[in-house]
Amino acid sequence: MPLTCPRWWLNFGSMIGKEIFLRDTIHGVLTLDTNDPGERLLWDLVNTREFQRLRRIRQLGLTHLVYQGAEHTRFAHSIGVMHLTGSILDQLSKKVDITPEERVCTRVAALLHDIGHGPYSHVSEMVLGVSHEDWTRRIILDQSTDVNRVLREYGPNLPNEIVDCLSQQGKRRFLSSVISGQIDADRLDYLLRDSTMTGVKYGVFDLERLILGLEVCRDDNFDSVIVGVKGFHPTEAFLLARYHMYRQVYFHKTVWCAHAMLQALVRRARELLRRNLLIHAPEKHPFIRILQGEEMALDDYLMLDDAEWNVIIKIWRSEPDSLLADLSRRLIDRDLYKVRIFYQSANTDELVALRNLAWHHMRTKYGSDVDYRYLFEDATDIFYQQYDPSRLGSSGIQVRQRDGSIAEIDDVSPSIRALKKTYPMHMWAFPPEDLPVLSSYSVEDLADEEELPAADSMPEPSFWKHQS
Repeated sequence: MPLTCPRWWLNFGSMIGKEIFLRDTIHGVLTLDTNDPGERLLWDLVNTREFQRLRRIRQLGLTHLVYQGAEHTRFAHSIGVMHLTGSILDQLSKKVDITPEERVCTRVAALLHDIGHGPYSHVSEMVLGVSHEDWTRRIILDQSTDVNRVLREYGPNLPNEIVDCLSQQGKRRFLSSVISGQIDADRLDYLLRDSTMTGVKYGVFDLERLILGLEVCRDDNFDSVIVGVKGFHPTEAFLLARYHMYRQVYFHKTVWCAHAMLQALVRRARELLRRNLLIHAPEKHPFIRILQGEEMALDDYLMLDDAEWNVIIKIWRSEPDSLLADLSRRLIDRDLYKVRIFYQSANTDELVALRNLAWHHMRTKYGSDVDYRYLFEDATDIFYQQYDPSRLGSSGIQVRQRDGSIAEIDDVSPSIRALKKTYPMHMWAFPPEDLPVLSSYSVEDLADEEELPAADSMPEPSFWKHQS
């Protein structure tokens, strides 16, 4: 006798198909109504191979080597940004008309804003010199991708509209600022998500009250998102939370050290490739080809994720070259270099001289290997910059005061005004056995040193900063 389902069960099954439930660590249960064409589009995009790849890319690169809970991915973050973008648009639409087409375009842009990220997120940009924004545009516009196909099925010109929105070239720039600005869905999500997953409490602020305080200011040139009277205090708390997250998590000295060691590892691999001395170098592997400076095909780039890099680095532990093998082992086993940090710019006379002294010692000990045994770099940021209407993506925040006038937030908040200063750091990284010597050097010792050889071969420190 064939199995049959009662009519009520069939109806219940069709009702289930109307909504997709996504349980998010930060925002709770998120829903997508697949009977709505725009939300069905979002769900179809989530299920593309290009978006699913984000499950294999950590949000915070190598930060999990310091904060063991930082295993969250660009996948979860992107869905969170899409959700918050919808909440912000709901709030803004109370005072300004936002068409259904604009809403769909903005939420899709939010979902796809990070789809071009490479392995370890921003780390690959620093190490390989690639731009996730460029790859995002390429993935959206290339007709060979599933993302492009899904977008074109919804609207033939939608891929171009998404790219315009992400590039702040759309007709209504305030919609772009919902995704990319000083106070946007991207930053609101990653601060709360990163704070929760790393286990620190610095990134906490009143998200709901902040969103309820947003509004659109209209002038002769273009509309912009500003903070209303009731949103001032949660916005102030948001900016302070961002400052503390940068100082305590994103600029953590051990996180920087791991990044610097990965950069050194890639430099060594490139050098060995150039000299035909890299033994474990699969000829057609995308990672090897990008190290050789070849132009990356889109399919090759989409193969790269954290797992691919980890496999290559694990293999390189067996390289005959002792430098590459050692750097690979240290990264895999978390046997990292030691760090000395200076809270000042690397360009001060005292620090230049001190760095020269350390360089001389390390070069005497390691010879030509010094570039891989003594790493140094500047880290700097200005945590708040004023609004500039002539600059695309300007990051300032304007607030409406109780008398109806509009002011820059740092003009009315002493706390935010303090964030306009530059916060420099200069860091050295070196093998643990060199800690007794390099940690003992001080400015006072310089007067006792004889004339040191010119450090002509010593590179200038580059600037390292976290990017959202």
